Amino acid sequence: MNKYYIMVSLLLSTSLLVSAGPKQKKVDNWIDASVKQKSELRASLVKANMPIMSAWIKAKQKAVPMSADLTGQDQLVLVTAAGPDGTDWDWGTWANARLIKADGSSVWLDELDPDYWVSGSNSIRKNTDLYGNPLLIGGKKYDHSVLCHANGVMVYNINKEYVRFEAEVGLADQSTVGSVFFRIMNVFPKEEAARLLAAYPKELGALNANIDGLENWLTTSDASAERDIVLNLASRLKDAAYVKNAVKQIETEKDIDTQIREYLKLYEKTQRICNLQSDLSWLNMEAIRLAFNDMKKLKGFDATKYQPILDELEQQAVKLLHAKTGAALARDVYGADDEIYNAILWHTTGKANMTLLEKVIYLADYIEPNRDFDGVEDLRKVVWEDLDKGLEMGLAMTVEEMEQMGNPVHHNTLQALEYLRGHTHE
Repeated sequence: MNKYYIMVSLLLSTSLLVSAGPKQKKVDNWIDASVKQKSELRASLVKANMPIMSAWIKAKQKAVPMSADLTGQDQLVLVTAAGPDGTDWDWGTWANARLIKADGSSVWLDELDPDYWVSGSNSIRKNTDLYGNPLLIGGKKYDHSVLCHANGVMVYNINKEYVRFEAEVGLADQSTVGSVFFRIMNVFPKEEAARLLAAYPKELGALNANIDGLENWLTTSDASAERDIVLNLASRLKDAAYVKNAVKQIETEKDIDTQIREYLKLYEKTQRICNLQSDLSWLNMEAIRLAFNDMKKLKGFDATKYQPILDELEQQAVKLLHAKTGAALARDVYGADDEIYNAILWHTTGKANMTLLEKVIYLADYIEPNRDFDGVEDLRKVVWEDLDKGLEMGLAMTVEEMEQMGNPVHHNTLQALEYLRGHTHE
């Protein structure tokens, strides 16, 4: 097999020269697009002095008054969001709710039909609870009410016809448990959410499974929703210390958009860790180690040939094994020579005194176009200007990340970095 054909194929498949070039235009991604959309919607809400949020209202509690200035507004959006205890019995109710015109006349909310609605019970009840009983909140009976089980939303197109909205909010007394947050807004980004989902179906489809609808998420006023998404995901990990520490760091950020962006990046990383944990749940490294020790006792078994593959570090970081298996396939199945074999073998950890091809393959994998981690653009620029300085920078970034996560650093990575630091600045 022509090794130069393989080299060219690898270079083209990773688009190294294009991705690392100084004229590369940064590709928009789902995180940037989401942050931008949320920022625009937040500005619209702030301009209208919204959203208006209730406190955390629990079952059997007396109704709480809420109101909003609707002057000049085209939409009234009423949201019932589940509290931290889940959605069971979250019979969120807008009682004595009415829309008031400039001349003082008014209309009860239960006299209108929402132009769009979603309800946790798949129905909206006017003037009764979900069982058809008279509507009571905190023992008080209400003749006018609209019950929208959390998580729910009702959208009314009011076309600047009203100047004020007033209501008393709470949970219907038949709710023995449960809790709800009530929110009043002037926008419901159904079209914006649909556009984002169409542009990034995989990423936002996965996110949507962890939130109360993209529309509600896009209108949250701070980064608490993103923080909760990350922490909920981290609860699935056997060791969530790294994620929790990262959350604490993000909490110190002052800018809301920066917080949201960093939380979404952390969510993406945590999701990958969860997937890896799930994929490797079947793997019993202790059993493999014991079996390997037994194999060492067999006559004619060359343990020194296979020991490096199962060293202690690679039992903790199994993802490194793909470099070994990939190199073996290239040599034993496809007939690649030693130069190609070694380039694949060391493309994950690196090593001291790498050849040109080993450096190129290592960096091609590190900065390929789909990589979007912090610092990747700076790394691409350095690689374009000086391959060795770029390699040193990439190795240093790997060491830093592993240490932040509390994971051991492969000795070959450390040796590669030490070697470069002793040669690139001579």
